[in-house]
Amino acid sequence: AQDFTITPIGSPNPDRHLSTAGYSLTSGEGFFADYSIIPAENGRIEPFTLSLDFALSALPEHGVKGSILSVNDGQGSPFFQLQVNDSSELEASFRTADSTLITLNSGFKIEPSEEITKVSLSVFPSDNSTEIIWFKNGFQKKSETTDINYTGLNANAVTIVGGQDSFTGSIYKLTVFY
Repeated sequence: AQDFTITPIGSPNPDRHLSTAGYSLTSGEGFFADYSIIPAENGRIEPFTLSLDFALSALPEHGVKGSILSVNDGQGSPFFQLQVNDSSELEASFRTADSTLITLNSGFKIEPSEEITKVSLSVFPSDNSTEIIWFKNGFQKKSETTDINYTGLNANAVTIVGGQDSFTGSIYKLTVFY
């Protein structure tokens, strides 16, 4: 078995919504994990579904993207990011083999609310393309196939939940299935 470490960034505060516990984050707060939560083999991402239950407290400032999750390579460059943009749309960015960052919009908005929003992002890479499927509160909202094959995730990758330029809100559940 391999040991992994998760450490807080700043001072995330415990939060509760009805019977669900989580953490409240503001910009600069979150968690650091010394591993990638995105599965990869030989630098190429494998199929996965990221499931997130969260509540957004405030929109990012104009021109800023509120980071929810980032998987960075050993040099600190983002390979995968999940964020809320300043128009309150959820989006995911992937870095390609030539270091281009491709951003895919979910097609829906996440408004500041006291209610928990349940979001899932399913990623199905194949030899020449990748299918991305977005769900919000159990309903499929968007499906698209890109002709890009996402490679370059190295063994030294790390995961940051929140952190610098993070979204302002609470995370109640974060799960990656693969």
